[in-house]
Amino acid sequence: MNESTVVDPVCDMRLAPADAAATVERHGRTYHFCSDACRDTFTADPASHAATTAGHDTTNPSTVESRIPMIQPTSIGRTHGRRPR
Repeated sequence: MNESTVVDPVCDMRLAPADAAATVERHGRTYHFCSDACRDTFTADPASHAATTAGHDTTNPSTVESRIPMIQPTSIGRTHGRRPR
């Protein structure tokens, strides 16, 4: 895509604003959706989706918040320097 893209806040799909199946205005921001189903999910509980990447220009990575959780190292399966018995 040559034009900037936005991210559907429900399913994280990237799409051109002109290709959005639906939009919602909330607190001065326009949210774009790939389908009416995603729009309906958003409008049922906007607070759980509104802080995502929706409406941000994804051509500039500094404007996109990551929704991928950081994986913390664990000690599962480690012997902590000891030999297994």
